[in-house]
Amino acid sequence: MSDKPDTTRSLLHRLASVSSGKDVAELLCNEASFTELAKQPNEPAIRRAVMLLAADDMSCSAIERSLIAASLAKLWSIRPIRGIVDEFATRFLKTPLYELPETIPSSMWILVPAWLAGRRLEWIPEFAARQVVLNAGDQEICKAFLELLLDRSASISIALKLLNRFVAETTGLGLEIRLRNASNLSSSLVKLLIKTKMPPGKGLASEVYRFLESAVLCGELSSKSRSGELAAELVFYLIKRFPGLLMDPTVRLILEEIGAHWLSSHDKKWLRIKKEIVLEIRDLVAILGLGGIRASSLAAFARELASKPGEADKVFRELAEAYDFADHEVAEWLSNGGHEGRIEGSAESRSDAEALAAVMLRLDELGNESSCTESQEFQQISALTVELGLYAARKGLRFEGRRGELVTFDPLRQRTIGHAKPGSQVRILAPGITRKTETTSQLIIPAVVEPAGEEE
Repeated sequence: MSDKPDTTRSLLHRLASVSSGKDVAELLCNEASFTELAKQPNEPAIRRAVMLLAADDMSCSAIERSLIAASLAKLWSIRPIRGIVDEFATRFLKTPLYELPETIPSSMWILVPAWLAGRRLEWIPEFAARQVVLNAGDQEICKAFLELLLDRSASISIALKLLNRFVAETTGLGLEIRLRNASNLSSSLVKLLIKTKMPPGKGLASEVYRFLESAVLCGELSSKSRSGELAAELVFYLIKRFPGLLMDPTVRLILEEIGAHWLSSHDKKWLRIKKEIVLEIRDLVAILGLGGIRASSLAAFARELASKPGEADKVFRELAEAYDFADHEVAEWLSNGGHEGRIEGSAESRSDAEALAAVMLRLDELGNESSCTESQEFQQISALTVELGLYAARKGLRFEGRRGELVTFDPLRQRTIGHAKPGSQVRILAPGITRKTETTSQLIIPAVVEPAGEEE
């Protein structure tokens, strides 16, 4: 076994003897010990080899040029030599690369994305997209070129548009290969979308739909459940990353198709994803609701996704309890489970409030009439009063004053038994009930009062 210095000298000697970039590329392609060059980066043979590789040789075929590109990437991966490659490679890269043939070893292939990552060349996104699709069968190479594509694209929608273009060109592949490629491509895309800080771009939902339709949800593919899971997972992580996609009807269409044609309603993964999406809808509905917007279409969407009847309604009612919505119509709508119906301001809504207020007064009266606070009847009334008070509070209803309390007489908000002048002191016999929001206060039932001096 030869020692490493001899290996390095032998490699340098062979590099010094070649006469063209194609010869250098062929040598590096078959040389496993090229990393030994890092020990002598200043050797003239290395600089000469890089110059030969980067020379604009018009006689090179597209395949030979791709091999040269992979060789430059291989040398660039050796950190002490990186500066030499950067010095001469700029001119070489002005001419676009198209694809890397299968004859190039994968160990060289995977170095190309890192070499191109920091370069701003117009042809790189298209080149990267092509390599992603052509190498989707190799998850490691696919992921490397997908990272390059996302890094060099202005938005996710633009990256997907390029992918869709090249996916359409691979329809001639065998079904088993296509399924494996779709699995690798979708898995890699999901992992990178979780980390990327790229903006969504215009028409993202439409590009996702095209991608799934051509690459994943293909009627030709044999494993429907696997394809459906891949599609659901991709859409879910996009929704997590960009909740605004829930407002796009295309996303709704995608999920409907997955549920109708690709996944069983009892599929555990599908049930989990639907439940998570309902919670994403809940959060978006809360944000819109705090801004005074009643997101009825989102509520209907959540009900379609919910696995059990009433599940989505419960989520929205809990939302009404969790937040203090300034817009009472939104609060009322959420309390009603996100269903359209009784809204504050309508005659029906007011009559409901009056009925609820009357019950509140009657319970308050019974609580005060009970002579024994230890009796079962008093305990039941007290428990019911607390429960009704919580419900009434969610509806915005509040007592105005307490029985026996001395207040200033206001004829606009109180009814008096006996004569009392405005501004005089009166005693509350039955409290009033108002409906309050952050901006308004509406009198539902006026308080009943009597002049404070009558009992004296």
